[in-house]
Amino acid sequence: GTEARAVPGLELAITGSLGTRHVRTDRDGRFTLRVPPDTYVLTVQPPPGYEAPGLHAPQLRDARGCVVADIHLRKR
Repeated sequence: GTEARAVPGLELAITGSLGTRHVRTDRDGRFTLRVPPDTYVLTVQPPPGYEAPGLHAPQLRDARGCVVADIHLRKR
């Protein structure tokens, strides 16, 4: 099986109608970013030796809501 674990310091770019914002995951592998409702493209800058297959396109429908995006990395 595969082991799930948090990746601190992972660099992410979130792109929507207002442009691109960059964030890093915290020590628990989580991030928070306040953005208006839109469909966003989430890209990942994986650490050396890993790849992040595919792009993620989370949709935030309501400004009072939230989106959870699980990011999966795999060794090259």
